[in-house]
Amino acid sequence: MNLSYDINAYLDKMNLFICNYDKKNKKIVYAFFKNELVISDATFEDFFKRLCNYFLVNYDKQIMNDLLKFICDDNVDKMSFFAYSNHVKAPISLIKTKISDDNVGLIFENLNDKKDLLEYLDPLTEVLQKHAFINYIKQRYEKDKTPYTLMIMDIDNFKGINDNYGHNVGDEILKNVARVLKKTIKNGVIARYGGDEFVCASYQSTQFQDVWNLLYKITHDIYDAGILFDNPIDVSITAGVSRFGIDGNNFEDLFIKADRALYRGKRKGKNCFIIYDEEKHKNIQVDGENRTIIDDRNENYSITQIISYAYDLINKDYSYSDIMKSLTEYITDLYNVDRCVIYLTTLDNLEYPAAYYYRDGKGKMSTAKRTYMNWKDHEKNNVVSFIQVSNLKEYNLPLYESLTSEGINSVLRKELKLNDNNIGAIEIDSFSERDWSIEEKNALIILGEFLSVYLYKVNENMIIEYKSVIDNVSNTLKYERFISYMSSDLENDTKKKVLYYINLTKFKLINDLFSYKTGDILLKKTADLIKKIFKVKDMITRINGDRFLVYTDFTSVEDIYDNFNSLDENLKKTEFPNNGIKDYINLSCGVYVTDGIENSTASIIDNANIARKILKDKGEKGILIYSSDVASEYQFKRDLESYFSNALREEEFKIYLQPKVDITSGKVVGAEALSRWFLHDDKIIHPADYIPILETTKQIEQLDLYVFEHVCDYLSKIKELGKKMIPISINVSRSVTNLFEYVDELERIRIKYDIPPKYLQIEITESMVNEENNLANVINKLHSLGYSIAVDDFGSGYSNLQALTECRFDVLKLDRTLCTDGSDARKDAVLDIAIKLAAMLGISVLCEGVETKAQENNLLLKDIRVVQGFLYDRPISLSDFTNKYL
Repeated sequence: MNLSYDINAYLDKMNLFICNYDKKNKKIVYAFFKNELVISDATFEDFFKRLCNYFLVNYDKQIMNDLLKFICDDNVDKMSFFAYSNHVKAPISLIKTKISDDNVGLIFENLNDKKDLLEYLDPLTEVLQKHAFINYIKQRYEKDKTPYTLMIMDIDNFKGINDNYGHNVGDEILKNVARVLKKTIKNGVIARYGGDEFVCASYQSTQFQDVWNLLYKITHDIYDAGILFDNPIDVSITAGVSRFGIDGNNFEDLFIKADRALYRGKRKGKNCFIIYDEEKHKNIQVDGENRTIIDDRNENYSITQIISYAYDLINKDYSYSDIMKSLTEYITDLYNVDRCVIYLTTLDNLEYPAAYYYRDGKGKMSTAKRTYMNWKDHEKNNVVSFIQVSNLKEYNLPLYESLTSEGINSVLRKELKLNDNNIGAIEIDSFSERDWSIEEKNALIILGEFLSVYLYKVNENMIIEYKSVIDNVSNTLKYERFISYMSSDLENDTKKKVLYYINLTKFKLINDLFSYKTGDILLKKTADLIKKIFKVKDMITRINGDRFLVYTDFTSVEDIYDNFNSLDENLKKTEFPNNGIKDYINLSCGVYVTDGIENSTASIIDNANIARKILKDKGEKGILIYSSDVASEYQFKRDLESYFSNALREEEFKIYLQPKVDITSGKVVGAEALSRWFLHDDKIIHPADYIPILETTKQIEQLDLYVFEHVCDYLSKIKELGKKMIPISINVSRSVTNLFEYVDELERIRIKYDIPPKYLQIEITESMVNEENNLANVINKLHSLGYSIAVDDFGSGYSNLQALTECRFDVLKLDRTLCTDGSDARKDAVLDIAIKLAAMLGISVLCEGVETKAQENNLLLKDIRVVQGFLYDRPISLSDFTNKYL
């Protein structure tokens, strides 16, 4: 392979092993490191130890065995692994290539060096990147003090080449220009400094004639770069040159002067070179002829020349700020004045300097916004001009003071307008008194008209760009741009990072109760607090609705918790138009910390979301950091979710009954049906592990109907055996989507098994009372069908007393938290109130969670008869229940 000298120089630095492995004889035939043979005819273990020594990592036998398995696997040709050095991970890649049936080629590469390679060489032209170029120049001078000639070169009309012939052709021309430069500059170094800009240093000579001869040869040989097809493309360059020891004694000074010479050449027609020393003599040498540069300010300005330069500059792949800076410098030089300023007008009709340039570089501009200061009073033909600023003192003192405070004596200013919109102004200032020629004014008018169109489009595009990347509610990045930035950062930064996945858990309720406008205010204030507390400016996005992603540097686990807790506390202290929403502000947050190596944006976000979902499944708020245990728990739940339908078909769910006891007689008067999940290996999954998952996925309704049908089937068999039938209660999940359709399905099953409805009691949880608006109508329908209704877990949440008056419940099941032995006076008082409330409403009372005799005795004193709890029995299988109680 024919490599450039730059790549050859770099390969000498790379940590790269190239070797041949004999699979049949299980040995390394040879191994090269940096083009040097380091081992041959050796065992793989001896080679791997040598590799670890060269890569400065610890020998690990397990890694070695894994590598051997990979080498012998014909189906895989790439892998990556980590080796450790003092607990620091070193990423290493291995690429395998088949040489013969028994031999494979192996390339081991330290991936850390790939980043260095991209920073060192331009991958298209195979010349240095600019940072590597600057480092080389400075290091070489420190080493041998050799003077050099610095050349900055720009391909003329390169945008037109790309537009007319395509970017593929443009890339080939860039590569050809690089080849010409490498061929012509025998003793030097070359870099690609930008899109179509190259910078070179020649150590051959700094003598004027030698430099002139070199540049003359380059500018003529460069035409060969356009010979790609039968019809060659015209390719030329403009170059600016400075010489060490003549124009400056450090790289920075030389670069500035070479750059100035380059711009002078571009302004005067391109396809030329200017040596900075020559610039002092006002000459450009091209094709052996002298062209004189006239710097007299009374020159007849070519309007075509000015617009051509401005158009060329604007169509470069430069940033807006670079274009404005270059334009002000160009105008300052063209008009031979002391300063040029481009002002932009704000929405509040003020103006501020968007760009400016001082000839001597010593001036300082105030960046504060200011009024127009009555410029229109002195406007003629859209241009303001003054011979003596001192004349303003009598009739426009503010303007006079503003100009003289900056040392300005003469002004030429053009207002920038388009479609009656004031965009700004371009102002040319002189510290001395001077007149302005007709040509100068006309040139500025034309330039101003052109600039007005450009700035109008920039302003319009900036608004469009802003709207395309910024969420208009929270003023955070839109998700797509966030992902783009995050992916780029992961590729280029090996520091540990942290991703927060933040959720406002009751945001929908806030929208419903307080209006969407209030919800938007909450989102905006949440985003503002995140930026302030987490110290992030851009790396925050609102995924959708109430969820935010925050990506930032990792400092410590303690800081992660501190940031979240500070956000939670400050958000609840924030003032809102309706401060009632503070009672509903709850945050949950999943967190993932990277290890500085991985680069999968999607997996990082997924893992943070997994941690958040684990919190949500448990009904908890707060913060959880992703770990292997969290991942295992999440996978366990997802496996249950995906296996659920099969488990129903295989009847892995078994029905258990817990008796309801009349404590005055000791007889069982009813039972509650519960489910237990038995896997094939007889492992039992507790309901607390699968019920929340099935509620989240809306599969719980299937389980409810499964339990109801098995209870009906059980009662049918009891009836056939002639045994005594007792009422059995079945729970209805709060996640049922359509209760009326659900009731129809219950009734269909009941009729199928011919069970009288008095033996089936429907239990509805208290939380369902809080959430379901149609509950009263559903209960009326159940009553009309003959079912009795119990409200379950009453007292476990914020009891909705109004719903008790609207819904005709038959039984009030008091939650175990209210079951007391009388030793807790406050809890006992609440129990008394609940019992009296039920009595006043004509509702029977059942207390669950009875575990001690003291609790039983206390309930007897309060005239509670029917109870449920471990004191009497735990939930037991259907067969055990039949044998024991029926």
